[in-house]
Amino acid sequence: MTSAGKDVSEIKVSDPDATREPFTFSYHVTKANYLDQSKKQLDLKLPLPILGLATADLDDADSPDPIKLGPPNTRDYRIRLELPTKYTVRAPMPFSQKKDYGNYEAAYKLE
Repeated sequence: MTSAGKDVSEIKVSDPDATREPFTFSYHVTKANYLDQSKKQLDLKLPLPILGLATADLDDADSPDPIKLGPPNTRDYRIRLELPTKYTVRAPMPFSQKKDYGNYEAAYKLE
């Protein structure tokens, strides 16, 4: 499969009917010259899927009932990124925010 100049291969999707197991999918993306090496600092735009919430019904905008977001979930992203040895890699800082309506946490590590 080729999309937007990227070669996508090894697409694997778990069985969506196996509801007692986490739903997982994985794929490999290969793109030559992905980085502009003429810059001193690189900003990567990683090919991660965008998963969002269901769209709210506008007819319910004035309803006193809670918004239905679905069950709690966890999303783990793992990437393997190979860079030229002249670059130093740093993971983003971890982030955590807790509100009365929900929690958000992001943690990163390099291996």
